[in-house]
Amino acid sequence: MAENSTSAKKVLQILWFAFLVATAMYWMVMQMIPANPQDVRAMGNVLMGVAGAEGAAVLYIRIARIGALLSRATPVSSEEVAKLRVLYIVCFSLSEAVALYGFVLHFIGASRAEVAPFFFAAAVLLLVCYPRLPPQHGSGSV
Repeated sequence: MAENSTSAKKVLQILWFAFLVATAMYWMVMQMIPANPQDVRAMGNVLMGVAGAEGAAVLYIRIARIGALLSRATPVSSEEVAKLRVLYIVCFSLSEAVALYGFVLHFIGASRAEVAPFFFAAAVLLLVCYPRLPPQHGSGSV
């Protein structure tokens, strides 16, 4: 089972890194695309609200759901490790979506300064969600 745990952690680390790199790539691509200046305050406020809600969801999942599984003193079953993987992937996806909202805002006319907070928030959320698995507990745990 220890091999499964090591494999699961490696897969999560690869996925995490891919999401972090994708967020950076959105920023780099955005630098090459000129904004079409127009008033995007209303859309910006909507996307900021959605991004805030997603950020709160990521923090809830990471702290309450993942944190509870990581802090247990009893062995974690293979089903719980699978649940942990799913929770991490959801966190990664929601975190990257925050950067995508900034990317979209730039396409519809927002400046770099207006979308930078989206990219910063996405990177911070991804850093908060760096994958960890519970420590080994005897030979029967994962």
